[in-house]
Amino acid sequence: MARKGNAVLLGEPGGTEPGSVPCGQVWGCPVCAHAVRRARGHEAGLAADAHRRSGGRVWAVDCALEPAGPGQLAARWHLLPAAWRRVVSGSGWGGEGRRTRRAGVVWTPRVTWSEPDGWHLVLRVLLLDRAGREELHQDVVARWTAQWANGAGSAAGRVRWRPAGTRRETEDFMAAACDGSAGRRPQAVELGPADLLARARRTGAEAWWELWREYAEAAAPASRGHRSPVAFSRGVRSVLLPGAVYQTDAELAAEQGRATLPPLTRPAWSRLAEDGGLQLQVLDAAGRGPGHLAWFLDDHGLRTVEKVRLVA
Repeated sequence: MARKGNAVLLGEPGGTEPGSVPCGQVWGCPVCAHAVRRARGHEAGLAADAHRRSGGRVWAVDCALEPAGPGQLAARWHLLPAAWRRVVSGSGWGGEGRRTRRAGVVWTPRVTWSEPDGWHLVLRVLLLDRAGREELHQDVVARWTAQWANGAGSAAGRVRWRPAGTRRETEDFMAAACDGSAGRRPQAVELGPADLLARARRTGAEAWWELWREYAEAAAPASRGHRSPVAFSRGVRSVLLPGAVYQTDAELAAEQGRATLPPLTRPAWSRLAEDGGLQLQVLDAAGRGPGHLAWFLDDHGLRTVEKVRLVA
């Protein structure tokens, strides 16, 4: 994070070189990953709304793996795309799409850590279809559950379904990865990547640094080939978001990873620079408007140099 006037430039947490910009590493850097997830989640919410307006149904699906202990994250992560390929390939997938008039899917991996279970990996999926009959939808549920189990083997967890809610709830479902809101609370039990980094910085404990390094090393292969943290199946954007200008993940990280703040005191800047999780919360607050940002800064003790009136 760096300052340029009142602009906060968020790159890899802790970076303080003047004029630094977001690093664009959409997996290994939790700040950039958060910015991309937020923007892609917004796109997913718009697509889901457009699909509903045309008479379609939107389902929120969590495809989980069983928890993995320390040192097992990389091997377990490889099972996510393998199991997902089993779900979305073959004649079963094609026939299902024709019967349900499927518009497409949007998916993103969610990685968290909790005690005493360890690493939790879930593939979050939005399914956009037109399966009007309940028995047809139940056929879809049964096939997905069976194929997920076949692809993940003994590591397969539950596949949970529910109707997607409002556009904001849909955005949060795709964008939220527990990657900045929990780590600052000592009682939090489920921690995302930025939470792990924030705790490692705050406590200096080697155990937290080990978990952060394990995540960063496991995430590196996932970013090869510039694969996005949130992926859309072919045709979803062109059909449901016609005219929308496509931006790469790196462009989104650069655009979304900035927020304009009122002048903060030196202790507040220092605290913000050292806490990647808090940076993500500031970005979210700024995105919801000046009034929410002012409330957030005051609520979290980030004092301004002088009282600045922010008009909502």
